[in-house]
Amino acid sequence: TRKSMAIQNLRSGNLNIDNYLPIGTWALLPEKWIGHESCIAMILEWITEAQIKANQDIKRRIEEGDQMAMCVRAAKKYGIRVHAWILCFTATRAAPGVVADFKNRGWCLKTRDGRVSEYLDPSNRAVRERILNAVCELQSNYAIDGIHLDFVRWYEQCIKPSNAAEIISRFVVDCRSRIKHPRWFTVAVLGKYPSCVNAVGQDWVGWLNSNIVDYIVPMNYSDNLKVYESLVAFQGSSPNFARKTISGIGVTANESRLDAQQVIDQINIARNYYLAGVSLFDLDTRLEKDILPYL
Repeated sequence: TRKSMAIQNLRSGNLNIDNYLPIGTWALLPEKWIGHESCIAMILEWITEAQIKANQDIKRRIEEGDQMAMCVRAAKKYGIRVHAWILCFTATRAAPGVVADFKNRGWCLKTRDGRVSEYLDPSNRAVRERILNAVCELQSNYAIDGIHLDFVRWYEQCIKPSNAAEIISRFVVDCRSRIKHPRWFTVAVLGKYPSCVNAVGQDWVGWLNSNIVDYIVPMNYSDNLKVYESLVAFQGSSPNFARKTISGIGVTANESRLDAQQVIDQINIARNYYLAGVSLFDLDTRLEKDILPYL
């Protein structure tokens, strides 16, 4: 039959304008499309080609060792959400060649004693655009569930302008405008407020009150339980703060190294103040072997 021949041609890749078999009806076609029926096939072909290209790109990234592609693929299998973690105004973990390039472009901040640091200038438009482009690219190329920004701040030892906090807040707003619903937008912040505003320009209370971010993740890294609780107490001092705060617990941070009991104690404090959740830093062998089994 013509139908079986059309299916055979489709499967063999021999389908063309001469042996194409129309299926369906134009009866329900919107009025504005009448007379332009041939365009529909072109649009469908374009969509199909775009989908094939996207799948080929994903396959290529996996074959080439694209860590993000492999992460998303593995996580989806187990129902785990993936949030792309972006280090914003720092190049301290970048390759030496990348750092040298940033310095040559004049992107790096100077310290108070005049040295060029490995921290990036939040007031530099090119630096901000580079990060914002990365935010858009990650969403376009990967099926991620959210964007998490880290180092959204000035370097503590640098020379800062008088409007340092305003510059950071404006950048956070710009990121928010580029993150497409329903993806989450979270930001790592210093836990002690308001000193973090003057120190690094992070006015996260203002961000919460203005609903700019979905969650803050304050780095409450301390092995002193009283210090930890004092930070959490402020972050949970209002329902609006508490429901948008995920407490960062420094399991293996520079500032603290915790055993399983200490982690449990800090989790319970976060629960007592009705915070949205906790985040354990950093995912390493110790966290995997010595902490997580007891949780």
